[in-house]
Amino acid sequence: HGFVNSQSKTDNYKVKYKGRTFTAPLVSVSKFHDANVNGVQDATEESVTGWSVDATDTLGVTNTLYTAAQLTAYTAGNYTFVESTPTGTLQTVSYLDGATASSYPNASATVTVAVAGTSGETHSVVYGNVGLGSFDACKIYDRNGNGVEDVGEVLIEGWQFILTGTDATGATVESVQYTDSSGCTGWDDLLPG
Repeated sequence: HGFVNSQSKTDNYKVKYKGRTFTAPLVSVSKFHDANVNGVQDATEESVTGWSVDATDTLGVTNTLYTAAQLTAYTAGNYTFVESTPTGTLQTVSYLDGATASSYPNASATVTVAVAGTSGETHSVVYGNVGLGSFDACKIYDRNGNGVEDVGEVLIEGWQFILTGTDATGATVESVQYTDSSGCTGWDDLLPG
């Protein structure tokens, strides 16, 4: 049993493709650190690698990509990209094919790309984010006036602190807080400035 040379015939054909080669559409996904919260990647602002972005294809299957990444879009339709926004970060902008898709203060982590399915088609999704800061202030009764917290000197509850600065739009902001029983108060999620 099996292939017997004297009882079998093999034909070989050469086929030439005379059409154009199809190049599947690509979607590139990248991210940058928008340190000054202006929504533009300035020359001094670096690209961020390894940031997770969930990509959902036309079949509803979601895979996690890590910036900078490329997704081959084998079928036409909508592809959705959602970047992670961990605590202590703020999304400032998203771009689709060079046009602003959303920006601070209404930035959205979701960008939908409509892929037509044409050969050589390319799209780009770019996210901008900034790390947020925090600030703590404590009040102590410096009994001996040496400017150092010495043993036995107590922290003061109910002391007023005023934090002033500017937000991403350049507007002056002011926040008044009082120290708690620990003698401290704090601010979180502060924009650069």
